[in-house]
Amino acid sequence: MSSGKLSSQASSSNVSGVPSDPDLAKYKLAVQEYIDSDKFQARKEALSQLQDERGILFVGGGKKMLGAITATLWILRTQLNCKLPVEIAYVGAKQEMRPDAIPALNASFGPVHGLDLSEAPYPEHHNPVGRELLLKPSHKFGKPYEAKPWAIYNSRFKQVLLLDYDCTPLIDPTALFEGPHMALHGNLFWPDLPDGGETRPAIKQAAEALGLNSKEALRALLDGLPVPSLAESGQLLIDRVTHADVLEYLWWITSHSKVVYNILYGDKDTFSLAFAAAEMHVC
Repeated sequence: MSSGKLSSQASSSNVSGVPSDPDLAKYKLAVQEYIDSDKFQARKEALSQLQDERGILFVGGGKKMLGAITATLWILRTQLNCKLPVEIAYVGAKQEMRPDAIPALNASFGPVHGLDLSEAPYPEHHNPVGRELLLKPSHKFGKPYEAKPWAIYNSRFKQVLLLDYDCTPLIDPTALFEGPHMALHGNLFWPDLPDGGETRPAIKQAAEALGLNSKEALRALLDGLPVPSLAESGQLLIDRVTHADVLEYLWWITSHSKVVYNILYGDKDTFSLAFAAAEMHVC
């Protein structure tokens, strides 16, 4: 697998342009002000003090998702000898997880922790509609894409390897945390299947809806490539301390999924756009 790494070129939240949607504009400003505040520095400090340095994060409750995650846990522990702690995020308000499920998984494949996304405290500088989206996703097919960025935002790990419930590693993923991409860039993304450039207009439209300069955003994301290097959102590795500002912009975008997901296919490319919003570029 080849990888695309994203790294910082600027450290603040000076994002030019005003979104056309009033709520997008309102909370964009709120996020910018938060990132420039002492509260954001306090959050980064709190993240840096987290006890769990690294781990794997799955998002999924219910029989189908939890069954697939259980199979992957068996492979990780018994076949790949992976010792990384695991966190499974779910929406408790939707009764996605039986009370005895996490303890049972921990007993067999531990360490395994649960993360109830509906119980996570909601930041006041973000659109409160975002909390409702966990219960009623905005994607036209009803897929709960919003849960993944919210899970990363609230994970117990400093460095998070997010895997979709149906994503199964073929090797012990521990080595990914030791690679040069983490030391240099603090993240690792895998490319999605090429689409011949069909997604370019959607990325441009989404960037403009977010108040980003679409040409500059595409230039940052493409790094000279002739077509968008689409990032697969079903598997990614990110340092939550290094890219705390990116995760703020990611949730800003996600909490307005009723606008953004009507342009993009769910969470596709929202991670790249969050890096662009934080004035970062593809390396």
